[in-house]
Amino acid sequence: MKEQEFTAFNVRQPPRHLLLSTTDVHTPVTLCRSSTYFILMDIELSELTGLTEIQREALQNGHFVLVTDILHAGPEELSSKTGLSYNRASELLADVAFEIACKPVPLVSLVPGASQKISTGDTKMDTVLGGGIRPGLIWEFAGEGGAGKTQLALQLALMVQMLPKLGGVSGSCCYLSSWKELPTSRLQQLIDLHPMIRGSTCTLDHLHFRRTETISALLNVLEGPLVQLIRGCRDTMPLKLLILDDFTSLFRTDKTDKATSGSLIDRSRDLAEVSALIHQLAIEHNLGVIVVNEVVNVFEPEASAPMQNEPTYRAVSPWFNTAANVPGEDAREPALGLSWANQVNVRVLFSRTGRRRILDVPVSDAKRQKFAQETGRLPHEIQPSDEPVLIRHMSVIFSSVAAPSSVDYVITDEGVSSEGEPSYTAR
Repeated sequence: MKEQEFTAFNVRQPPRHLLLSTTDVHTPVTLCRSSTYFILMDIELSELTGLTEIQREALQNGHFVLVTDILHAGPEELSSKTGLSYNRASELLADVAFEIACKPVPLVSLVPGASQKISTGDTKMDTVLGGGIRPGLIWEFAGEGGAGKTQLALQLALMVQMLPKLGGVSGSCCYLSSWKELPTSRLQQLIDLHPMIRGSTCTLDHLHFRRTETISALLNVLEGPLVQLIRGCRDTMPLKLLILDDFTSLFRTDKTDKATSGSLIDRSRDLAEVSALIHQLAIEHNLGVIVVNEVVNVFEPEASAPMQNEPTYRAVSPWFNTAANVPGEDAREPALGLSWANQVNVRVLFSRTGRRRILDVPVSDAKRQKFAQETGRLPHEIQPSDEPVLIRHMSVIFSSVAAPSSVDYVITDEGVSSEGEPSYTAR
């Protein structure tokens, strides 16, 4: 690429095509003959609307026609040719540079679908997540077994089909699992009983499922069949949500084998490859990606004298690994280590609190009808359960779209719903 020397000048906001390497206003800088440069060559000074009549007359007297003519000249040459003082010439250069510089625009106008959000089906849980699940990001749901992370993922797999005014994005979902079968009975129960989903157009027809039992199988699906699926349903029910359940089991070292440096390197490489693919899919096709991860116990390392002014892992891990603000939740952290923690945009931790509560929730008409069909008894005979329900806890550890916060929730036949008000974490 051929290069040409130009002289820098002092302006309020230099044009983006000038690559300044020093603050000296008289130091030559290099400008590549890029497409941006040739576009600027075609801009005539008469097309600029922000110049005053005095400035326009001075430019005509100096025989300046194109924007690049004046930017190349510098304040001294501009002053001598136009008759303006040095300060006035510098102001004219600044005004021209300011007008041709790129103006700030809302990010929503640049990214298609940036304002879209998939509701969880619960207003308070949406608030904690920053309004819901936003497409284009990688969301990690991490937690112990039975914490409810898969339950919320299933609920989102249906909510994505809803109309935008009802909390969805009128899209379909692809559900990948390493060993579990798709719980269709639970999904149908949510369709029948969830207060936001029942009576809607949500069906199992718009939920695509595939088993990926190995890393190779997962990579193959992400590179081939999934892309074909996205293209195939683009004009009908576009794919808007990708869920990777049982993700951790793909990278778990066999218990009979001792982890070696080689196996850990291979795991990091595989994680990076999978991460690159799902990030590419999320950005190119505006997908929301949910990865369901497990947690591991945190063990206190042996005391050692850290280097001066160097923070220890335990000192900084609450920022990205644990819900340290909740008693007992600093004893677990998401699996797969730091190499995976750096790949996700949002980390959400789910846990079982051990607390129980009797819910004073009226029985819905849909549940009464379902009860009557299954038992042959009259719908009014069903009564609210007096059995206490386990309280679970959801915490946003870090997020690019929401502040660290948390909320309690319960899981019932109707789905996942919040209990109490959200709380926010001071960092």
